[in-house]
Amino acid sequence: MSFSALKVYDPTFLIETRRALAKWELAHKMVLSGDKTGEPGTEETVAETVDKDGNLLGRWVVNWGENGEGTCHEVGKIVRYFNVHEELL
Repeated sequence: MSFSALKVYDPTFLIETRRALAKWELAHKMVLSGDKTGEPGTEETVAETVDKDGNLLGRWVVNWGENGEGTCHEVGKIVRYFNVHEELL
């Protein structure tokens, strides 16, 4: 089994999941307001998965649209579902 770690840069994109053996997942879509959004047409990395040596395996990227709407997608191999105690978020 290989080791990988998830670095989450914006916990706003974490939502509770219904998937078995997991508590959280990275959201596919998000609507935010105020200064938390990016400019329409821009991309932002929300989370990254790295291996035991710190090498980047994948990224979870949001593409910003109009009115604070963001659509996310995977680039590479990302860990999308996971458990973590809420106090550590």
